[in-house]
Amino acid sequence: MQLKLRGIRKQFGENEVLKGIDLTVNGGEVVALLGENGAGKSTLTRVISGAYQANGGTVEIDGSLVAFRKPQDAMKAGIQVIYQEFRHNLFPQLTVAENLYAGDRSGRHGRLWSNRVRMQKDADELLKSIGMAMSPSALVRDLSVPQQQMLAIAKAIGEDASMVIFDEPTAALDQAEVEALFAQVRRLRDEGVAIIYISHRLTEVFDLVDRLVVLRDVGDNPGREQRAESCGGDGRPGRGELLPEGATRHRPHGAAAEGTE
Repeated sequence: MQLKLRGIRKQFGENEVLKGIDLTVNGGEVVALLGENGAGKSTLTRVISGAYQANGGTVEIDGSLVAFRKPQDAMKAGIQVIYQEFRHNLFPQLTVAENLYAGDRSGRHGRLWSNRVRMQKDADELLKSIGMAMSPSALVRDLSVPQQQMLAIAKAIGEDASMVIFDEPTAALDQAEVEALFAQVRRLRDEGVAIIYISHRLTEVFDLVDRLVVLRDVGDNPGREQRAESCGGDGRPGRGELLPEGATRHRPHGAAAEGTE
């Protein structure tokens, strides 16, 4: 999948949070989206996922214009989001297996999960494939917070996504769980999945990503120029060229963007 945003604008009342965002993310790469609180990262993520509708600009997937009116539209297009508020995506009264396949439209597990033997088997195989030691029959409300977050990640990974957006995914994880997550992110990248990774932990970002996009809050100065500077995932200057579409031309009140490649 190639995701291309052009001139994305989003405002809430008189507060314009996104003002002219340009961003391209390709399959098989991990792009870090960085910036201070309030820079517009979460707003941009919600526009991509269909949770918010932009006030202007266009979204293209593989060269075709799309208009997501709700998150289900984005999910049908292959876009999965693991929000920082991950528990909003889980049903605590249901089992691990039931949560994994709550949105399954394939019919593989029968109407209302009537084929529970197959569902338990599929859930067990999925969990083991990503290194998660968790019983498919466990109730989600009985899991620890890190286990619930890993379940939310497994749920997104199991949806056969073409793009996955991770929003601060390591906040509740210990080091072993972080390494397990990174292994899955790299596996998805190697399989051609496009990944946007949001984190304030720069060390893990430099270890993981291929390209950086930084949203900077530049205040209300309308004359200030924003530009995208090219450099590698390790944060060092790269070829010294401006990315023509790797980050935003963003003149906020909200955020400017510097893209690094």
